[in-house]
Amino acid sequence: MTLRPVESGLAMLVLTELYPFVKTLPLIRYLTGDLVEVVPGACEVDPVAFAPKGRYARCLTDQAATQARVLLTQTELLDAVEETPEVLQAGPAMGEPRVAMRIERGSREIVVEFQSRFSSEYFAEAARAAEASLARRLRHASPSLRSALDEGYHLKVIATDREPPARSGS
Repeated sequence: MTLRPVESGLAMLVLTELYPFVKTLPLIRYLTGDLVEVVPGACEVDPVAFAPKGRYARCLTDQAATQARVLLTQTELLDAVEETPEVLQAGPAMGEPRVAMRIERGSREIVVEFQSRFSSEYFAEAARAAEASLARRLRHASPSLRSALDEGYHLKVIATDREPPARSGS
């Protein structure tokens, strides 16, 4: 991930103060922490448009690469989870999925762990089916995840009876 301007693709949203304030005040840029997908030619009025992809801190990033790259955005994860009814939707914000993602240290294993609506111990076959279903949806939702899997990363989806660890980034 770079903080330089991009023509297309994933980027960090940076805001600059507005005219006429720039005439009298120093130029200040605000790093928002929001990840967006820049889409050229998507709008007739402006040559560049963007779609929000979530907070950078909540995306799964590969920090081991020479330049950090996003493997799974927050919106891709939430879209895949929303289509998977077996994932428990609860928490401080009503409807918040109980899911976490990480890359295992020192390996190329991407782990997505979710709290299931049912006991994975007593309904093991249903839990394995839910894991496979969410893994399929994640692969479908994220081109960068598919690319990482093609490069030798492994995706492991785990259904659990307890809430996964709070950390949901890299």
